[in-house]
Amino acid sequence: MKKILTTLLVFLLVGLAAWRAHRPYKQWKQQRFLIQAQTAFARSDYHDAAFDLRKILEINPTNTAACRLMAEMTERLKSPQAIAWRTRVVEQQPEVATNRLELARTSLLFGDVACADRTLRAIKT
Repeated sequence: MKKILTTLLVFLLVGLAAWRAHRPYKQWKQQRFLIQAQTAFARSDYHDAAFDLRKILEINPTNTAACRLMAEMTERLKSPQAIAWRTRVVEQQPEVATNRLELARTSLLFGDVACADRTLRAIKT
């Protein structure tokens, strides 16, 4: 009986440790993938950068740094999807005026004047 209780206690402690380590591990993974994505982006290796960014967004769809880098990359690739990525950044950090300015700039770049107008009007003065 003592052996069974000891085994159960060990399993319980291992499970508790794994549960407690899960969040820091996810944060570490996101940071590692972000560094890899930034490095790939700097080398203009957009395939690898997109792969790493997708991995981050699978873990945490609201990772602002990943959304911002995805916006920069899609803009550089001349994809109108850049507007959607800039919009996500604004949704995650609505209080940061530079995010709105970037969204307005990107919207104008792709000819979406209405989006740029709405975005600029939403900036609090």
